[in-house]
Amino acid sequence: MRRNVWLVLLGLAASAVPRAVAAQNAAYERLVAARVQLRAMQLDSAAVLLREALDTSGHPVRSDQVEAWLLLGVISFYKGDDSGTAGDFRHAIALDPLLKSDGLARYDSALVGLFDAQRSVAVAGRGPTAGLTGDVVDCTRTCPEDVILPRFNSMEALEGLVPDRFTMEHGRWGMMTVRFIVDTGGRVAMGSMQLVTSSMQIKPLEQALLGGLARATFIPPSAGGRRISVMVEARMGFRTGSFEADVPIVPRRRRP
Repeated sequence: MRRNVWLVLLGLAASAVPRAVAAQNAAYERLVAARVQLRAMQLDSAAVLLREALDTSGHPVRSDQVEAWLLLGVISFYKGDDSGTAGDFRHAIALDPLLKSDGLARYDSALVGLFDAQRSVAVAGRGPTAGLTGDVVDCTRTCPEDVILPRFNSMEALEGLVPDRFTMEHGRWGMMTVRFIVDTGGRVAMGSMQLVTSSMQIKPLEQALLGGLARATFIPPSAGGRRISVMVEARMGFRTGSFEADVPIVPRRRRP
């Protein structure tokens, strides 16, 4: 099973090998440009830039992802879409459960109320289907007994798109832990991926694996017969000369 995961990730990752620092800079630059467009009330242009900043292929840092979701919420609000604002704010809270509404009032004081309402939902949701952050069940450390975790889909590897032999034969050690949200469609939620720890020695290979994981698909998580979104962690990398992968890591179970 682990070998199959490795082959799939290598196939998916190959097209993502590189330009990590440049990509992160590009994501930040799009965020800066989006702020300018938002101040000018060019809402559609700002939204496009923010979506591009959230693209996981650019490996944006978590703080930039959080701000991008908040600003998308502001844009939805300006367009009269309060439900869209609520959804965007939930994404931000899922990425940073300690997030506060500081700064939203400068756009409109009503945004603070909408944000606080989503925070209340997040807190109140820690019940039977628990560990909820907004509508996302946090299964990174423990997981409710009634939650069925997402399962990595067995997809055919893309032949000929594996990293070169030199990369495969050198620097083959180091592990990384990645946190991300699998949504109700079995996809990694855009902007949700966060590199928690890494001791990988070849950064292009690390970035390739992250890119492959970002595009992977899963059998959707569920609870009580309905699909849900779940925050999970995966561990992958090289140890003692061979590849290891747990996608996702199975956490401890807790009673509802």
